Amino acid sequence: MQTTVDASKSVEVDLTSQLKKKSSKLDKIKEELNVVKSNLKSVKAENADLLKKLEYNQILGNCSIPI
Repeated sequence: MQTTVDASKSVEVDLTSQLKKKSSKLDKIKEELNVVKSNLKSVKAENADLLKKLEYNQILGNCSIPI
């Protein structure tokens, strides 16, 4: 009877340890994902700025000002 309880406890401790490791890995992945999201926001903002500049330059290029 005692060995069954000991084996059960051992499995429980092992599973708890595995869960902690998986949780730690998941936390690291979440942190990396937040960095990627932040970088994506920066790239989107930069692209929007470049698009505005391109549109402005196209407008200037399409306007012929007689001298």
